[in-house]
Amino acid sequence: MRELPYTPPSIIDVHRERVEPLFRAWTAKKSVPQTLLFAGPHGIGKQAFTRFLAQALQCEESPFKPQDDGGFGSLFGGGMDSEPAQTTPTRLEPCGKCTRCRRFETRQPFDWYEIESDTPGETLKVEPFRRIKEKLGQRAYESPFLIFSIANAERMTIQAANSILKVIEEPPEGWLFIFTTSDVSRIPATVLSRCQLIRLGALPEATLKQGLREEGVNAPDTTPWHLSEGSYDRLKTILSPEWRALRTACTEILQDPESALPAVFDKGTGEPEFLENFLEVSETLLSDLFKLARTGESEQPELTHSDLAERLKKILDKRRSSKKGPLTGNEIFSKIEATQRLRGSLTTAANTKLVLQAAIQNLR
Repeated sequence: MRELPYTPPSIIDVHRERVEPLFRAWTAKKSVPQTLLFAGPHGIGKQAFTRFLAQALQCEESPFKPQDDGGFGSLFGGGMDSEPAQTTPTRLEPCGKCTRCRRFETRQPFDWYEIESDTPGETLKVEPFRRIKEKLGQRAYESPFLIFSIANAERMTIQAANSILKVIEEPPEGWLFIFTTSDVSRIPATVLSRCQLIRLGALPEATLKQGLREEGVNAPDTTPWHLSEGSYDRLKTILSPEWRALRTACTEILQDPESALPAVFDKGTGEPEFLENFLEVSETLLSDLFKLARTGESEQPELTHSDLAERLKKILDKRRSSKKGPLTGNEIFSKIEATQRLRGSLTTAANTKLVLQAAIQNLR
């Protein structure tokens, strides 16, 4: 069980509020759906919340209890006690003190298995799912449930999806599967139809700001919050020195392409994530240029990169006095559309070098 990046409590609270009504309904019915799918944007803490939910279900204070059969049923039979706690809990919350909670917090829980790719973007291959099938007949050792977490389920290969499908079609008693995904459309329909889909939304700006305070991170007044699209991971990227350096590099290409190209080209061809961020920053800078080109000198439109307003105006002034003539709104808009097409090509393009060449040429 690897250590996840820090997820502020305020983010967990947002998702808990979404799931608590379901938790109360499960408790009232004395049953938890055996296959859950949490879907939501990348970087909102889905995997961290999955662990939180699993800990709450495994907690000794959980309303669901292992069947008491002399200590062997949890391994060879057992499952959930037919009678949950007498009082229906109103809050989804592990106690944080019991032995099972402490095991979760030290990343050594029993009755918990997690499948995820070792490398960002890597597919989930069939081998780990075959190992799940090898556990058929096994029950939870000490907890109400044997829980399997599959992170980024959209990355499952066809073979992996077919393998897990055979298990979730008729899941063994006491087994729970919790999938997460950032793209429901990429989950095979056969798998999706057997899941209870729970959508977790983008995080509100107030939650993003609270999360930064909890982590002790200061955000400048010029932070373009909307670029995060409600993703805490994305926000942290935007606040990083690397992202701000990339923004500077894109601006320098607009100002003086020949001097800025070599360093950007060398870095971009070796780092796919750099290319993705480069295209996003390029698009937002072009959008700011478009706004400035369409407004009068006395007007100040709302810009994504408001702290770069003067530099962007100088770029327009330089172009206006060049042989090419003014940079028109239509010309900038065409560049924005070209950048959007390049961003879309990243999901299929094998040659990042050609994509970067086109992106740089588009800025010139």
